[in-house]
Amino acid sequence: MVIVMKDLPASPPSESNQLSVHIEAEIQPQDAPPAYASSSSTSPRHVPDLLENQGLSRVQPPIAHCNSVAIKRSQGGLTGSFVIDPELVIPIEMLAPLKDGEERKNFLVDVGHNPVEIDAWVAPPQHTIDSKHPRTTIDLRGRNVRLRLHSSGNRPFGISASTAYQSTIQLELPRDFRGPLTIKSQSGQVKFSPALEPLVATFSDYDDLKKCFVGDFKALEFGQGAWEGSMVDIDAPYAKIRLRFVDEPEPQMPTSASSGWGIWPFSNSATSPKA
Repeated sequence: MVIVMKDLPASPPSESNQLSVHIEAEIQPQDAPPAYASSSSTSPRHVPDLLENQGLSRVQPPIAHCNSVAIKRSQGGLTGSFVIDPELVIPIEMLAPLKDGEERKNFLVDVGHNPVEIDAWVAPPQHTIDSKHPRTTIDLRGRNVRLRLHSSGNRPFGISASTAYQSTIQLELPRDFRGPLTIKSQSGQVKFSPALEPLVATFSDYDDLKKCFVGDFKALEFGQGAWEGSMVDIDAPYAKIRLRFVDEPEPQMPTSASSGWGIWPFSNSATSPKA
């Protein structure tokens, strides 16, 4: 606290000309308490939420890196934050078993009829001599699946999201995502955000399978040899499917509840089947 001496205005002529000295205590900015108390969570999966309410991409949290994650269970969903490091070598004793012909993913979650909500970051390469890096594979299966991929770590990625239920698939992708997008949907309830939709070219929508490309496929030389870039595959025949960029503002609640799309009032990218 700082004590500041201030002179009051001169007294009227009828009174003494002596100046009254007023002592006023002022709290300087350095003495003021912080707007909120800073605290560190004891949870290893705590994620900073400074931008959470704005729907913007968040910075990578200071948590342990992981790789070759395999979570499969029939009871209980999964909510958490993960930093995936494809270069991290996991001891074989810590790895989940593989079925015959199964390929190990960088991140696999299968929780059956339970929900999945994941915030993920991919660690950038430690060595940048070789510009080509293996695709980071993320496979999510559950009832309601939501993935926010905040950063791809300057690596190509492959996302597979699936559900066999009348539920939702919500994918929020890095702004620089360019690549093939395949969607299996019988309901046709697929919606893209305003920023993503102009970049999506649909080449076919046949037998409940949409084949699209995000970006300029000619400039990226897609179809001229094996594709080594990013790709997204969604298998959700009965679900509502919603895609946007992770740094877009959170969609607002629609004025009418008749659309049935919750907080995603985006234009419909596919014609719904007639009743």
